[in-house]
Order: sequence, then C-alpha cells, then structure tokens
Amino acid sequence: MAKKKKEVEVVFDPTNIERSLQFESVFRDVAPKIKSHAGRLIVTQILLVLRLEGVIGSKLSKKDLAMVEDIKNKLVNNKDLLSETLANINKIIRS
Repeated sequence: MAKKKKEVEVVFDPTNIERSLQFESVFRDVAPKIKSHAGRLIVTQILLVLRLEGVIGSKLSKKDLAMVEDIKNKLVNNKDLLSETLANINKIIRS
C-alpha cells in the first residue's frame, strides 16, 4: 500500500509574513485619515486584507461591495469578533 502524504499547512510562510507587514504598514498610513471612526476602520481593514490576498482587484464590483458589507455585518454583530477586531486595529495604529 502506498503511504498517503500528510498535508501540512504552512502558517508562517514568507508570503504570509510579507502580506501581514504590508497590511500593517498601509493600515498605519491610512488610519489617521479615517480618524477614529470604528466602522470606517473596520471596512478599511477588510478591504486591505481582501486586496492583499488577491480576492478583490483595484476596481470594486457590486459583488465585491456586497461581500465587504457582509463581512462587516458579521463582525459588527458578533461581540467577540468585534472586540478582537477593534483591539487589533488599535494595536496596529499604536505600534
């Protein structure tokens, strides 16, 4: 019998780290322009992550906007996710 290869998820591959650093850098630059409006900061975070992951392009379609709105609503309506998201945003801004 042939042995099955185990698939191992690479959590810290260089591209993930590069995207994370790029996200933090861009978010830090953009956040002061948004000021402290939590809803806008959350949408900005969602857009940046989706863009860096290649999920959305430079031009947003109606489908893209609906997806962003859906993600935002799920975050806002889940107390734990909202708290974690806002804590992450504050951590990035203050670093």
